[in-house]
Amino acid sequence: TPIGPIGFERVGAIDSHPSTGVLYGVGERSDGSNTPVLITIDPQTGAGSEVGPVGLPGPVSDISFRSDGVLFAFDRGGGGNVATIDLATGQGTRLGPIGMSSGGGNAIAFDAQDTLFYSTNASPLNTLDQQTGAGTFVSDLFFPPPATSSPRFNGFDYNLATGVLFGSLNANGRYLATVDTATGNVALI
Repeated sequence: TPIGPIGFERVGAIDSHPSTGVLYGVGERSDGSNTPVLITIDPQTGAGSEVGPVGLPGPVSDISFRSDGVLFAFDRGGGGNVATIDLATGQGTRLGPIGMSSGGGNAIAFDAQDTLFYSTNASPLNTLDQQTGAGTFVSDLFFPPPATSSPRFNGFDYNLATGVLFGSLNANGRYLATVDTATGNVALI
């Protein structure tokens, strides 16, 4: 359901702060500069307000808050890196490369135990080290028809109350899906 214009371009990475509920996103200024910026988004009107430039070399594909309120980001620059973003200034700080293939999608999300999950272009489900950025294999992903042609998750988010990992899936259409982190089974909603 449309709420209202955000006022920024390419806003695809959003998450709510775990204790304040403030909705954050990363997008680009709509002035033609293509400058990536951290924004807050008013959930009543949809209007975005700039916090500050992210300053990371690549586009930010997805963001996720750890339970202590630290904002993590997936930075596609240089082959894929994990970064944190300062909520006061918007400035991103790279932690390190994931050390595995990255492409379209690049979804990340924290579970209730603060494990950071990651997936891209039909790749397996992985975890990312929160100090170095390094990726570790968890499980292959198994996509049901019709979502079998070049599947990729564009964003993840956990329902911490139920322990369900949701994903925005792009494959022969766009779907809301769930991922079983133990088996790698993907279910379309």
